[in-house]
Amino acid sequence: MSEDSPLVSIIMGVHLDEGTLSSSIKSILNQSYNNFEFIIVNDGNDKEVTRVVNRIDDPRITLINQEKIGLTACLNIGIENSNGIFIARQDAGDFSQTRRLQAQVDYLLKHPSIALCGTFVNEKAESGHDLGITTFPTENTEIKKNIISKNTFCHGSIMINKEVLIEVGGYREDFTRAQDFDLWLRVIDRFKVANLDLPLYSRTISKNSISFKHGQNQDAYADVAIKCYRARLSDESEPLHLLKDITDESLNEKQSNKVEVKYNFYCGRKLYQNENMKVARGYFLKAFKLSPLSFKNTIFLLLTFLPKIIRTPIGCFWFLVKKLFRLKID
Repeated sequence: MSEDSPLVSIIMGVHLDEGTLSSSIKSILNQSYNNFEFIIVNDGNDKEVTRVVNRIDDPRITLINQEKIGLTACLNIGIENSNGIFIARQDAGDFSQTRRLQAQVDYLLKHPSIALCGTFVNEKAESGHDLGITTFPTENTEIKKNIISKNTFCHGSIMINKEVLIEVGGYREDFTRAQDFDLWLRVIDRFKVANLDLPLYSRTISKNSISFKHGQNQDAYADVAIKCYRARLSDESEPLHLLKDITDESLNEKQSNKVEVKYNFYCGRKLYQNENMKVARGYFLKAFKLSPLSFKNTIFLLLTFLPKIIRTPIGCFWFLVKKLFRLKID
């Protein structure tokens, strides 16, 4: 790498501008850390995306117009065209706090044994309600212990050593969903990872996101990623052939209703955790109206009416029972 090459390459794949692309890009350009390049892959060669980027007109941006190939392939194209020692991600429409890159670069340089580093995340609902900070395990052992059972990274917040990324094979394009989760599992096979306990990244939680709209499909890909991970641990062949059995079905009215329920419960749950009972109640009520037979919707809706001195022990007892009996109640 030449002396003029940037230390960090930020990769963004974008398909459409939903009104926040310009602000999202500027949150990177306004970083306190300046030694970077910003590679934006326009997935589908959308004219409005091109116009937004051209209006900003910053020499640190490289725009790659690409036929529609999907996010996974776009990220690999961005990586192939990058020059940095570290690769950072930024999802279109999300925002990075001004000191995000500086904090991650400082951490990775200070801890050379760490290959990948994420951050905590500020979340907002589509309505604008502040859902609070989403935290993740911070230490390698804790992340490795929990990575199968719960989310341990926000994809858009990560920074990874490029040599490590190439060594593990980059993003696997067979994973059109859960490509990030598959990558994390391949990285922790051989390297240490971490999260900074700082909310340096912000995102709006949308019911149209893959996690809600295509959650079942994404879970199927994640399940294959886990099977591959366990196969590697046992020195067995990865069952990648299982990916061929996954179908991406369009949502019918009943499934769309489930997406609404899941989204409203998620927002209510986050607000509940942050003691904002009045607003949480509104989201739980929406979920309850859409799915009145859901036990968890009813439980949480009722809990929001109780004073904290009563609500807290009931909530603790509820979660203890669920954990002890491994209940998956809906």
